[in-house]
Amino acid sequence: MQNELVELQSRISFQEDTLLQLNDVMVRQQQEIDELNRQLVVLKQLVRQIIDETAGSAALDAPPPHY
Repeated sequence: MQNELVELQSRISFQEDTLLQLNDVMVRQQQEIDELNRQLVVLKQLVRQIIDETAGSAALDAPPPHY
């Protein structure tokens, strides 16, 4: 009976350690996801800005209608 209790305590301890490690991994992953989302927002803004600038300059560079 004593050996069984020791075995159960050992398993519980191992599971607790595993859960803590998994939690740490999840926290790091969420931080990475948050950073990637921030970068995506910035990239979207830059693409919109480039498209707007390109569309505006393309209209200026277009040949006159009588061409």
